[in-house]
Amino acid sequence: MLRNRCNFPEISVYQAFATLFAQLQQQQNQNSPPQAGSNVRQIPMIRNLDRAEDLESWREELVQMLKRYGLAKYIESELPQPEDHTARRQWLRDRLDVDAYIQTTVPNEEIWNSLRERGWSAADMNPKRTFDFVVRYFHEVSPFSRRDRRCRYSSP
Repeated sequence: MLRNRCNFPEISVYQAFATLFAQLQQQQNQNSPPQAGSNVRQIPMIRNLDRAEDLESWREELVQMLKRYGLAKYIESELPQPEDHTARRQWLRDRLDVDAYIQTTVPNEEIWNSLRERGWSAADMNPKRTFDFVVRYFHEVSPFSRRDRRCRYSSP
């Protein structure tokens, strides 16, 4: 592991988010079921997205899981920040939860490095943008998309 001048291990923002999200999920699973009105949200994990061939099934699982919790709207469109303080806090919490959830389902650090090179940033904490970048990345690396482009552009 690389070290900086202060001898602290260097970790990526993705690794920090993924570790934090996994720890929170583990703590939630160990605790008793949440009480009514509790702020604890448990979203069961879906399968990881490791290969381009799994993109469509991953996308379907992700959307369905987020719909179950009323969170799919955060990847379907850019929702404006609410004016009301309480609604704004919930909006921010939901966005952070969805963004972290997406990031934990794509465990390959090389993918996140590639997305950073393409303009994605974890600091944005924007689940729609994260989702779009992941989908676009896997469409571009898919052997099917390369073959389709080759056929389209090589035909007379």
